[in-house]
Amino acid sequence: MSGDELLGVEEARAWLAAHWPPAAARSVPLSEAIGCVAAADVTADAPWPSQPSAREHGVAVAAADTQGAGVYSPVRLGWSQGRARRIAAGEALPRGSDAVVPAGIAAVDEQGVTLSTPVAAGEGVRRAGADIAPGDRLLAAGERLSPLAAARLGALGIRELACQAPLPVTLTVIDGAATASLTGTLVARLLQQPGIEVRIVDGGLEASLAADAPPGLIVALGGSGEVPDDPLAGLLARHDGLVARGVAMQPGLGTRLGQLGALRVLGVPGQPWPAFCALWLLLGARLGLTPPASGVARLGRKLSSPLGVTELVPLARAGDGVVPLPRDAVLPPARLAGVMVVAEESEGHAAGEMVTVAWLEESRNV
Repeated sequence: MSGDELLGVEEARAWLAAHWPPAAARSVPLSEAIGCVAAADVTADAPWPSQPSAREHGVAVAAADTQGAGVYSPVRLGWSQGRARRIAAGEALPRGSDAVVPAGIAAVDEQGVTLSTPVAAGEGVRRAGADIAPGDRLLAAGERLSPLAAARLGALGIRELACQAPLPVTLTVIDGAATASLTGTLVARLLQQPGIEVRIVDGGLEASLAADAPPGLIVALGGSGEVPDDPLAGLLARHDGLVARGVAMQPGLGTRLGQLGALRVLGVPGQPWPAFCALWLLLGARLGLTPPASGVARLGRKLSSPLGVTELVPLARAGDGVVPLPRDAVLPPARLAGVMVVAEESEGHAAGEMVTVAWLEESRNV
C-alpha cells in the first residue's frame, strides 16, 4: 500500500484485522466471564440433556402400566411400589419410566396416582440430546458471553472460558473543532465495550506518541480529510506511516489508515455521525456495534448510490416501510430508526424493494 491509495471497505477491514489482531487468550472463571469475548469456538462434548428427562412437572410412569386406563376403569399406581414417582421439569427419568403424566392431569394423593387416560412411551419426555448434541457450537470465537450463554455452558459442566485479553485502544483528538468534544464522547462510549481497554490522551497524535501509548490501535478524531492541509495525513506522512489516504465509504471518505511502529492509526472524521459510520463500517463487528435486531423492510423511496463506494444510509420508519434520510448529516438524524449498507458494486435500490435494515432503535450499544 502506497499511502496515496483509496482503499475499499473490505480492504480496510482486512488491513485492520491483520495489523490489529486479537490479543492473547486468558482463562477466566465462567462466573466472571460474562461480557468477555471468546478466544475460540466452544463446542459441546456431551449431549444435553444427557439422558431422557421430564418436559414439565408431573408423574413419571412406565407407559405399559397405564394401558387400559379409562374413566370407568382407572389405573392405580402407588408410590411405595415404585411404579410412579413425582418428577420436576428437567429432571432425569427414573429407571423403568418412559413417560411423564402432567401434574394437571394426574390425580395425585399421599399413596400414589390415579390415571383415567393411558399415556404413550415418550409422552412428556425430552429425549437425550434434544437441546444440544455433541459437537454443537455453543459459543463462536469473537462472540461475547451473555448471561444466557453462560447458563448454557454451566449446565454442560464448563467452568472456565478462554477469553481474549483486552485490546488496547488510545483515543485522541487531532484538532479543536466545535464538534470534537461531542464526537469524543460518542466514540469513547462506542469503544468502551467488553474486550476493549480505552485510554484517552489529550493533545493529538504527537501527545499519544509521547505518552507511550501501548501497542494497539490509536483512534484519532478530526483532521482527516476535513480541511485542505489535512493535518493527520501530513503527520503520518512525516513519519512515513501513511497507509491509506481514504476509504471508499460514505460517510467517512476521508478516513485515514496509518502505522507508527507497533501502533496502528485509524483517523476518523471529527463530526459525530460520520465518525460513527466509519467505526460501524470498519470495526462494527469487532466492537459489537452491529445490533442483533435486523430484518427486512420495504424501501419507500428510490435510493441512488455511486458505484465503487460503500454507503451506510440512515433510515426513518414510514408507514410499514422505511425511507432514506439525508446522507450528509453531521449529527445523527433526529428520525433515525436504522441503517442499511449499500455495497460498492450497487447503484442503489428501487422504491418498493425489500432491503436489509439494522434497527438502531432496538440496540443498547448505539
